[in-house]
Amino acid sequence: MIKLILIFSLFYEYNFSPSLLSGNKFSTNGKAIALVHAPSILSPANTGMMFSFAYSNPYTISGLNFFEGAILKNFKKFNIGAGYNYMGTDFYREISYVLGLSLHKEGINLGFNLKYLYLYIKNTITKGVFSADAGISFNIIKPLKIGLFFLNFNSPALLSERIYPSGSLSLSFKESKLLESFFDLNYEGKFTSFSLAQKFYIMKNITLSAGVCNQPPVFSLSFELLFDKINFLYSFRNHTLLGGFSSYEIDFKR
Repeated sequence: MIKLILIFSLFYEYNFSPSLLSGNKFSTNGKAIALVHAPSILSPANTGMMFSFAYSNPYTISGLNFFEGAILKNFKKFNIGAGYNYMGTDFYREISYVLGLSLHKEGINLGFNLKYLYLYIKNTITKGVFSADAGISFNIIKPLKIGLFFLNFNSPALLSERIYPSGSLSLSFKESKLLESFFDLNYEGKFTSFSLAQKFYIMKNITLSAGVCNQPPVFSLSFELLFDKINFLYSFRNHTLLGGFSSYEIDFKR
């Protein structure tokens, strides 16, 4: 029970944070909460359709579940998507419904999400509000990609509290065919944090990633299997206070 109280206090009030399963904005796919966070998915090279599902039992707390589901349709010059996100227990739930649109031209990606955020606290609160995200990513030089992402930028009010808008400056640099580096500078409310990650392309369809974040203090590892029609992702995150947990993702491509 102490863990459960602490995890909600770390999320702040009515946080609707996308960070529970996602790490670096470029190296992972926070698709359901922020479709603009997935430039690797929302790109001209990946035409067709994708169905994505992710699940975790955060910090192995009994009854606490995190689930994401998304469907993405990629066209030549734009992409559309819809997603669902659930985090909570029997007595506390944060649920998000997302519609996303991205446009891409000559290496520049623009994205926008419209979200409906729903908060449920048993026998106390049932409340929903609309929110929005936006983002842009582009290449300065071929191996260097830059992204700017803004979540809940309209700072919607939920009951007596406002959901803090958050922003991220993300950089990725692909040193070689086998190695890629990532850096995020994140801002949310009164807090600033940064994260670093390295991605190793072990084989054509196998990657291994490792990353650290200073706030919250988290270390993460992830392993990917990439195929023509299906992808598998396993990741492990360890918090210095809350301990570690595993998450799982599967993507189906058509």
